[in-house]
Amino acid sequence: MRRRVLTKSFLNFQIEQCISLVHIVSRNRLEFILNMNNEEKKKRKHRRIVEQIADDTKRIADGTKQNKKRQK
Repeated sequence: MRRRVLTKSFLNFQIEQCISLVHIVSRNRLEFILNMNNEEKKKRKHRRIVEQIADDTKRIADGTKQNKKRQK
């Protein structure tokens, strides 16, 4: 009987260790995923800003060309 109790408690201890390891790994993986998502958001935002600047520059250049044609 006593041996059985020790075995159960030892198994419970091992199971708890496994669960806590899984928890730690899952939490680290979750943090990695969240950080990756933040990096992706920053890249998208930067890409959007660069595209806006390019569009604005193109509009200004087109406007300048039209003004030169009108002046001639």
